[in-house]
Amino acid sequence: MITNATDEMIGSYLKLLEMKKMNEVKSFNFLVDNEGLSNRYIKDQYRIVKAAGGIVLKNEKLLMIHRLGVWDLPKGKIENGEPTSECAIREIQEECGVKADIVDKIATTWHAYTDKDKKILKKTTWYVLKCLDDKLAKPQLEEQIDEVAWKTYKEAKELVCDSYESVKYVLKAFRKLPEFA
Repeated sequence: MITNATDEMIGSYLKLLEMKKMNEVKSFNFLVDNEGLSNRYIKDQYRIVKAAGGIVLKNEKLLMIHRLGVWDLPKGKIENGEPTSECAIREIQEECGVKADIVDKIATTWHAYTDKDKKILKKTTWYVLKCLDDKLAKPQLEEQIDEVAWKTYKEAKELVCDSYESVKYVLKAFRKLPEFA
């Protein structure tokens, strides 16, 4: 937690992360005087990518994907002008072969990464969805997904121990929704 953070301080910490000088650090929290200006400064440092995905439910189990060696939730990039809810439904069907429908919104997360020397800031909108049909469920190999599986909440929580912080956050936020607590 960095208090009274200035744009210069934020920039310095971001550079340290990019240079991989702080391998043990998983995240930073900045307390700033002017959130609007600081948000704009951070967003100016990255290319913004918008995505959507979610937690699909079937018989009290959650749909999980295994990609690039870690367990994750299905999600993907928004196509031009596509509403986030439609993107979530489309991506789940493309990545998993599962038809689903929106039940509720969970949260929005942001995370940064580098792709071919380009700094990316990804904004992902997350939903709870109900499974409509999973007869054709299969992993989308082109997206490097090698497994699609239905897991209990407890199993999912254990599987994401070594996954992305945003996925852990989404699972916790899902359990805070009154109808899923």
